[in-house]
Amino acid sequence: MKRNYKILLVVVIAIILAGAGYFIYKEYNISKVEFYLNSSLNHQKAANESINQATTLENNNDYSNAIKTLQKSSDEISNALVDDNNAVPLAEGVYSDYLNNDIALLQSASKLIEYKIYVDHYKNNDLNPGQEKVDPNKLYPFMNNLQNDISAYKDKENQIISDNPQEFNFLK
Repeated sequence: MKRNYKILLVVVIAIILAGAGYFIYKEYNISKVEFYLNSSLNHQKAANESINQATTLENNNDYSNAIKTLQKSSDEISNALVDDNNAVPLAEGVYSDYLNNDIALLQSASKLIEYKIYVDHYKNNDLNPGQEKVDPNKLYPFMNNLQNDISAYKDKENQIISDNPQEFNFLK
């Protein structure tokens, strides 16, 4: 009978250790996801600042510097996408929903920036030799659609955050 108690005790200890290990593993994954999301958000903020600067430059007809600034913004968007993609395998539940939405948002923003860079090159009359010239007026509907998509993604992102304030309080 004593031997049965020892076996039972070992089994109980193993179950407790496995449960504790699983809990630690989950918490580690959550902390990594939060780290990546925070880093992604910082890159997105930097990208937005660059876009605002580029808009000011475009309004002053300084397309050359606007292109450089938009390229910085594009680089920041790329870095944010890397962070989001690093978090995807670790994310579950609401974090996964948030990441899927954020990745779609960043991809749309990246495409919009590509169009803006092209338009600025066109207006600055410095397209690469042999590069096909497309009238910017034909691109504006696509750009408007991307802008609408980005707004919808941002609304969904804000909704996810407001529905789950506990999970996203680290973003504040």
